[in-house]
Amino acid sequence: MSVAWSPDGRRLATASEDRTVRLWDARSTDLVCGVGMGSLPLAIAWHGDRIAVGMVTTWTILVVGEPGLRLVPTDPTADRG
Repeated sequence: MSVAWSPDGRRLATASEDRTVRLWDARSTDLVCGVGMGSLPLAIAWHGDRIAVGMVTTWTILVVGEPGLRLVPTDPTADRG
C-alpha cells in the first residue's frame, strides 16, 4: 500500500495490506526484516533511521537498527504540533 526509500537510497520500506511493514535491501532486493502492525498501515515515511507509520486507527514510529525494526512507544493523543 505504501513504499518509501531510505534517505541514503540503500533500503526500501513497504507497508502492506497484510498489516506488515517490511525493510528491503535495495541493491540485492533481499528482505532484511519485517514487523506485524496492530492495524492496517496506510502510509510510511523515513526520517533519519526512523520510519513513521500511519495506520487506519493510530500511528507509530519504527527504529531501523540491528538486527531489524523496533517499535517505539508513541502517544497518538499527543500534540503533533
